[in-house]
Amino acid sequence: LLDLMTECNLAYAKEVYERYGLVCGIGDPISSADLISPKQFREFAKPYLEKTINGIYKITGQKTTLHICGKTKGIWEDIADMNLSAFSVDNCEDIELLKNVIGDKMCIIGNIDPVSIVRNGSIDDVYSSVKECIVKASDSPNGYIVASGCDIPAGAPIENIKAVTEATKKYSRGIKMGECADWKE
Repeated sequence: LLDLMTECNLAYAKEVYERYGLVCGIGDPISSADLISPKQFREFAKPYLEKTINGIYKITGQKTTLHICGKTKGIWEDIADMNLSAFSVDNCEDIELLKNVIGDKMCIIGNIDPVSIVRNGSIDDVYSSVKECIVKASDSPNGYIVASGCDIPAGAPIENIKAVTEATKKYSRGIKMGECADWKE
C-alpha cells in the first residue's frame, strides 16, 4: 500500500509539474510523533517519504518542502538528511530549537499558532507572536519564512491574517538571510 501511495503521489507531482510548472509541497500529518514513534517513522514513513521527495526532485529538478503536523522533534535529524528545500514546523515545537538542528541544511518555516493566535487572538497577539518567531529564527543560515504552524482554521478574522503580513513586514525589514533581526520599535 505504501509503495502504491508513493507511485500515486509521484504521478500527481509529475502531472502538476508538466501541466502547470508547479513543484508540489508535501503535507504529512501521519508522521507526527503524536501518532507514531520515531522508530515507527524510520521503519514505515521515512523510506516512502524519501522516495517521494527524491522522486519529485527527479521529476522537477527542484527540491520540495515538507510539513508534518504536530510534534516532530524526535525526527529532526532524519528530516535534516532529506533532500528538502524547507521544513515547515507546527506551532507545538520551538522554532529556535529547530533552527539549531536543521537550519544549516534547509530553510525553516513556521510557526505561529493558527488557533490561539491567528483565529482566537488579538492583533497585538499576532504581532507579538510574529516578532517572537522572527527573533528566534531570522538568523537561520538557509533562511526563515514566517507562517502559521499549521492550517489556519475557518473563522479566523481577516484582520488577524492581514496582521501576520503586516507584522512580518515590520519586523523583517532590513534582515538579511543568516542574520539576526535588529530593528527599532
